[in-house]
Amino acid sequence: MIDYKAKKIFNGHISIRDYIVRKAIRSNESIRVTYEGEKMILSVEQLKRAISTFHAKEFKSAFDNKTYKLYDFIWRKKEDEPIPNDQQLELF
Repeated sequence: MIDYKAKKIFNGHISIRDYIVRKAIRSNESIRVTYEGEKMILSVEQLKRAISTFHAKEFKSAFDNKTYKLYDFIWRKKEDEPIPNDQQLELF
């Protein structure tokens, strides 16, 4: 499992850079997202779906000038209900 610390939630969503999502898929690992002490787990299936449905816009890193995409996921704490597959595909 890959650990990822989210810095903010925007409109109920967290964003993860594409290279983190792709690394998790390649290694067949889920991502455990932590935000202010609360946790959420994204399965490999959810990560694969995000790649096929989200952002085409690329961003440029301020540090190393590399480009990346952001994939958005609905924030749900571990204690919350699981995210239905069709709901996760919605963009905000």
